[in-house]
Amino acid sequence: MEALKTIFVGPNEAGKTAILQALHKLNPADANIAKFVPLRDYPRAKYDADIEHKGIDPSKFTVVEGHFTLTDNEKESFPEEYKQVVYVFGRNLDNEDWCRLENCPNRLT
Repeated sequence: MEALKTIFVGPNEAGKTAILQALHKLNPADANIAKFVPLRDYPRAKYDADIEHKGIDPSKFTVVEGHFTLTDNEKESFPEEYKQVVYVFGRNLDNEDWCRLENCPNRLT
């Protein structure tokens, strides 16, 4: 199925590998292997001030997040007010994940 392939093309240091690493961290096959390690994964120039001296809170620092929408095919089975909902999933520097819904209609139950 050629239509399901995605190909990254670009010069060296353009970010191709960074995109693949971010996707892997977002949805790892083995969560124990894909943990964030600040010394390795955080910018070295900011590590001392941000990590060592607690300039940031790793539990509130999102490293990667993905935004997911319904395909046109999936939208056919949803009520109109839910067709534009976006599921957002992210992972913080402390390896905890979080999620939220955007464009979700307000409904009383």
